[in-house]
Amino acid sequence: QFVHKFIESLGQVTDFIFGGNGQPGCQITFAFGKASLQEEAKFSLVKVATILAKFPEMHIYVEGHTDDIGSEDANQKLSERRAQSVYEYLVGHFPQSKLDQYTVRGYGETRSIATNDTADGRSRNRRVEFRVMNREILRRSLDATERIGSGPVPLVGAG
Repeated sequence: QFVHKFIESLGQVTDFIFGGNGQPGCQITFAFGKASLQEEAKFSLVKVATILAKFPEMHIYVEGHTDDIGSEDANQKLSERRAQSVYEYLVGHFPQSKLDQYTVRGYGETRSIATNDTADGRSRNRRVEFRVMNREILRRSLDATERIGSGPVPLVGAG
């Protein structure tokens, strides 16, 4: 049952990774000043690993971000550590992922998605996001799947 609730069709892959229907894509959030993964993030990372296993030619950016509390240099380094933490979890727990599927980047406080004037806004800015580099591969795969039909995508097992 759990597996079937994740992805009813491959078309939902784009909504999960890129966002869709006015919703943001997958975001992993962090505690203030921390780069360690919170437990709730791990479920989302299983989804990301599942997508990467289904599309082994897909290449994604793992992009770290911070709020604007602290120096720009410290926030840049923290954003890089956050992205690296997510990357290390994915390659450590899901060995079927290929190392060359990832590019890890940190953006510090330069790409806020919410105001840094409130605690809630700062919390939303402390995140890692995923962006697909080669969307044309995903589009070709989705187009082919829609022509032949597809059932649910099974989740991959953690290593």
